[in-house]
Amino acid sequence: MVTQNIRQLILHKYQSGTAKTSDIIKYILSHNPDVPPATINWVLYNMVKNQEVVRAGRGIYSFDTKPIWQPALSEFAKNMVSIMSAQLPYLQATITDSSVLREFMVQQPFSFSVIVEVPIRLIDSVVQKLNDAGIKAFSKANHSLAELYVKDDTSVYVTKTVQTTALLTYEGKINTSRLEKILVDALAEPELYAQFQGWELENIYENASEAYALNYSQMLKYATNRGKRPAAEELLKGSKSYQKYLEVAL
Repeated sequence: MVTQNIRQLILHKYQSGTAKTSDIIKYILSHNPDVPPATINWVLYNMVKNQEVVRAGRGIYSFDTKPIWQPALSEFAKNMVSIMSAQLPYLQATITDSSVLREFMVQQPFSFSVIVEVPIRLIDSVVQKLNDAGIKAFSKANHSLAELYVKDDTSVYVTKTVQTTALLTYEGKINTSRLEKILVDALAEPELYAQFQGWELENIYENASEAYALNYSQMLKYATNRGKRPAAEELLKGSKSYQKYLEVAL
């Protein structure tokens, strides 16, 4: 009963808003000083689990009703995962399908990229395995060759793993990227995301942040690691959701 009352107080106070954990705890304690902070944190955890609230950053919650983006791979990318899982069962890899970004674009591109991140020592081996399986794959260093030899609508690039927490388990040891990571990668690697540059990248950032609940702390931490934080912040500044986040975070 106590936890339900806490939940109702939180939802009533912060409906469609953004708040820090410390402010939420302070608000609940102003109504019931006897509630342990651990109980409030537990209620918040369950609210996140039930998708009543999302984490907008470290210690920051958004009570907006936006959905959490769910990754989807094309049939081509799914086939690649099956091949890698079968031929390289112990390979730890991250697969990103750039076609998911078309949801946020005005002009639709004619081609896409599938990017596979693996330990740097395994790049050549993975490229060879994919080529042996009939999939034309290129290392990032040879991305220009794809423009010459790939006539299909999808190019495959194998590059080194970039450390981040913005991942989701897809199958076995293979992960896929959260939207936060894909947005930063499109900014950090224009050669691999050539179809999504210029004013379209601005559209992608604005539309993605307005359509889905993003973890801005996670996204900007990753952008910092990639040396692209100022550019990412510039692209996000037109987003109302991001401005709400800044009001609480700063």
